[in-house]
Amino acid sequence: VKPTHIPGVKPVERLWNLFQLYSMACYLMLHFRQLSHFTNLAMSEEQTTRLFEMSLQEYQEEPKGISDIDRYFTTLEYDNNGKQLSVSQLLEVRKTLKDEVPENLRLDFMKYIRDTQLLGAQLAHVNFTAQEYLKLVSATVKWHIIEQEIYDLEHPEGIPETLPNEVFYKVKDGKYIDMQNLKAQIANMLKFVTRKNHWFCVWCVLNHN
Repeated sequence: VKPTHIPGVKPVERLWNLFQLYSMACYLMLHFRQLSHFTNLAMSEEQTTRLFEMSLQEYQEEPKGISDIDRYFTTLEYDNNGKQLSVSQLLEVRKTLKDEVPENLRLDFMKYIRDTQLLGAQLAHVNFTAQEYLKLVSATVKWHIIEQEIYDLEHPEGIPETLPNEVFYKVKDGKYIDMQNLKAQIANMLKFVTRKNHWFCVWCVLNHN
């Protein structure tokens, strides 16, 4: 849109430019009023729960979140002289995660951290900024990763054994089978059956003659 005060611009063109400016200003005012109304609408517990669960998933998949998680746990291991943390150490570290959560979200974090759906539902009743929300998401993801680490250390029998070929097949009883070894056994059985069939055919021919 051309400015209306430039010398040499025809009066009709100045009027038209002024009208365009007025129209655009009215449109922008209406747009921002609608946007303000939308952002001020209260979300239901179901909506905040879905949004929170999506945020947790995205945080673990996007590069920034992956980098943050890796930096956090690498630092923990480094501070522990490069050794894996024990259960007691992980429990102590987990307690400190509440300090990463903004104060207005900290109480709900401590109450409902074990159930992300309940925690997400509580967000419908709290006011927070985008930055505060991201800090909550980060602390929640780290808390549950530590929880899984603790479980794995306390239940080593539940961790799949490492097989040389890293090809697993889980059966109903929870055991894992080395598929390469199984294929080799089947191949040997086929050779044996083929050999038996060959001699059976020879025997049939000789017997018939």
